Amino acid sequence: MREFLAATARQILAHLAGPSKEPITVVTQCADGRHRPAVTAMALHAVVAGDIEEAATYGLAGAAQAFVDRGLVVQLAHRDIDRDSSSADQQPCQVVRRR
Repeated sequence: MREFLAATARQILAHLAGPSKEPITVVTQCADGRHRPAVTAMALHAVVAGDIEEAATYGLAGAAQAFVDRGLVVQLAHRDIDRDSSSADQQPCQVVRRR
């Protein structure tokens, strides 16, 4: 999973380097929407926010280094936290924007 998250972070960097100034939304999900997607979203949030200490708890400090001092606005939302798990049609997501 670490390799997948590091690859996702590299894709976000590629998007940020491109000509688009539009925000990027990253969505994680699974059948229940309360465990792996939430942890995955929290780990990716730490990486993209450039929070090396928090990213290190997920084994992703190296990936977070590329995002330090980028001044990104990173929002983490969990749309299902108060929903019945049987209706988990929308999942945790991240929005990354330039300031």
